[in-house]
Amino acid sequence: MRSLVFICFLAISSLADDALPRDWKRHLGIDEEFTNSKCVFVGKVISSKKVKDKDGFIQGTFYKVRVDEILKGSPPREVGIYDENSSGRFPMTVDTQYLLFAYEGTFEGLTGLHLAISSSGNSGMLTQTNKTLEEVRKLGKAQQGASPCENSRWI
Repeated sequence: MRSLVFICFLAISSLADDALPRDWKRHLGIDEEFTNSKCVFVGKVISSKKVKDKDGFIQGTFYKVRVDEILKGSPPREVGIYDENSSGRFPMTVDTQYLLFAYEGTFEGLTGLHLAISSSGNSGMLTQTNKTLEEVRKLGKAQQGASPCENSRWI
């Protein structure tokens, strides 16, 4: 019995160890998120559409966004952005402008690659991202001619 208590204690203390990687929790810096993003832009949400599974559960939301300012990549004038219904979701409001850091990925229930918003914390309503936008503009000027991000789909 003592050995079982000791093993449980070791297991619990190892979970609390500060040396464990915490990348899944950490807030990326603007420069790191910019580098990791397929494209970064300022855009206005012009419509949204819920994506449901066969049982009616909302899998996520597709947003159609009009691109107003390109900061990285080469998105089309209107781009589809998928927001998965998960703990990292980034709900957006129609007729609102956002600074968006987008990555390309595959998602359950959808075929092909889709652009999605990074949940690392630097995307946001344009009215609340002045400092971030300023830094991103500097990063964008330093990295002219980035990879295209025109593969996004609108369902």
